[in-house]
Amino acid sequence: MKYVHSALIALLVLLPAICEAKENCPWLNQATALGVLEVGTSSSPAAIVEVTATVCDFTYQDATGFRALRISVEQSKDPSQTLKLRKTECGSGASALPAIGNEAVMCLAGRKRRIDGEEVIGRVRDNVFTVRLLSKNGGPFMPRQALEEKTERVAEQVAGNLF
Repeated sequence: MKYVHSALIALLVLLPAICEAKENCPWLNQATALGVLEVGTSSSPAAIVEVTATVCDFTYQDATGFRALRISVEQSKDPSQTLKLRKTECGSGASALPAIGNEAVMCLAGRKRRIDGEEVIGRVRDNVFTVRLLSKNGGPFMPRQALEEKTERVAEQVAGNLF
């Protein structure tokens, strides 16, 4: 009886830790997202992660600047039309990414707000997805080529998870 009582108390004390609800992005895990943002493991608690049914936002700000990764997925009744509308946001600077989902393109993001960034817009079945990687500081936090590569890699993972 003494052991049962002790076990019950231990269970009640540990229950909140066991049942802790943690928001998880369905398309990319937090560790990968923070790696893309180049957030060190010692500073990762300063990162902000917000997850809704259609959007995952990963942001980090420190003394050197601001970095953000946003993944959004929208289910559409007419995905081709929705994708066509989204692609107009890219303007003429869009480049095709044939290996990612259906009809994916990459373009500059954040240029209106003087923020360095890349964006991939694509489609998998009835889902239209957007992956946006942004950086704002004294200079780009990484060369343009690295920014493009990271955005493309995240878009590949998102498209793969949507298949």
